Amino acid sequence: MGIVPQLSKEFLEQNQMTSYTENVVLFCILVFIAFWQAVISLSDLFRKGIFISKKVQLEELTVKQLRQLTKQRLESGRGLYKLNKSQLVEALLA
Repeated sequence: MGIVPQLSKEFLEQNQMTSYTENVVLFCILVFIAFWQAVISLSDLFRKGIFISKKVQLEELTVKQLRQLTKQRLESGRGLYKLNKSQLVEALLA
């Protein structure tokens, strides 16, 4: 005889409520986990950049990277060394 009392088969057959309760609790836990994952995914979308403008993304780059992008987009890369960062961003957005 252990510490945990043994439940008789007749008691378990008469008391179907325990299995229903276990199933409902398990279902609620699974729904909560799915809901929590959805909330985390939505917060990641808002935090990581669905609403970040192209200008803000370009301003995070260095001047050297902006010059390389401008050379790729424009056929002639003349005069790029004279432009500052904000002018390079505007040239890329135009």
